[in-house]
Amino acid sequence: MGGKIILITTKDLARECGVSLSTVQRALHNNGRINAETKKKILDKALELNYQPDLVARTLVSGRSMTIGMIVPFFDNQYYPRLCNALAEQVSKQGYILNIQLHEDNKNLEKNIVSMLQGNHVDGIIFNPINKGKSLLDMIEKLHTNGCLLGLDEVENCPIPCVGNDERQAGKVAAEYIINKGYKDIVFVVPTLYDKDGQYNFGHHKRLEGILEVTGNHNIQPIIIHGTDYVQQVKTVFENKEIEKPAILCSGEVFAFKVINDLMNIGKKARQDYGIMTFDHSELLETFNVNLTSVNNNVEEIGRQAGDIMVKMCNGEKVESRTCIDVHIVEGDTL
Repeated sequence: MGGKIILITTKDLARECGVSLSTVQRALHNNGRINAETKKKILDKALELNYQPDLVARTLVSGRSMTIGMIVPFFDNQYYPRLCNALAEQVSKQGYILNIQLHEDNKNLEKNIVSMLQGNHVDGIIFNPINKGKSLLDMIEKLHTNGCLLGLDEVENCPIPCVGNDERQAGKVAAEYIINKGYKDIVFVVPTLYDKDGQYNFGHHKRLEGILEVTGNHNIQPIIIHGTDYVQQVKTVFENKEIEKPAILCSGEVFAFKVINDLMNIGKKARQDYGIMTFDHSELLETFNVNLTSVNNNVEEIGRQAGDIMVKMCNGEKVESRTCIDVHIVEGDTL
């Protein structure tokens, strides 16, 4: 049976070391004048007694918790782990800890997480929201800490800084690349075009706008596939005898892998029977010996920029209202 855990305080350290409370605080915070031998004695005793700083007390004294909240949907693909890793590395350089929470595409849960993080006195919140429109704007306007939004198209005239790609331009870049490869039939696979409430997911919608602009200029009518049965819908494309060799553009690499794998089961091979390209490049598909043509949205740079912006905001510095991260094509052998 475990006993009650006794937390060591700075008063305990002062008593154990026979010094004043202010001397202990100077030693722990490495500021002010203090004898080197006394400082070592205090730090050694703190280590021996497993002293842990009272973060709540530190927050009350300094006005900072040195913690930044991060809210994302899931960790079911490579995008968000890479984003969070880059962001955590960036803020940790300035002594901040990243508190990562998942809203799981649940709008009420996201609101509750925002309230919880603010209740824990985080110095800022970075989020990739599932709430949209007025609901998202209300949530942002009720923030009483620093805020940063991932995505440039979530809120018109957003009152907090936004970081992300120009998704419309990304769609245009992808469509132009496919057409320049000689494809006349284009299939855009975007399972999550709508959220659970039937509202547009703005990033995917902006990509679609860019694709439609380019294909319209070339008199091409793309096939748009969305929903959970996207693989079955892709298979029906091959039943159309008028389509000889389509180019399939996926909104994420997880979807691309599923399409490649399931089409292989019916005897269809990438590049031989169809071309395929995806947004959100990572090394995931390389483990399956697939050199996938992709649009690299530079997710690590998005994370670094968001982290840098948040730290500057915490320090009271001015930041840009919109930070656009460029995308580029990574040539593979699937198109």
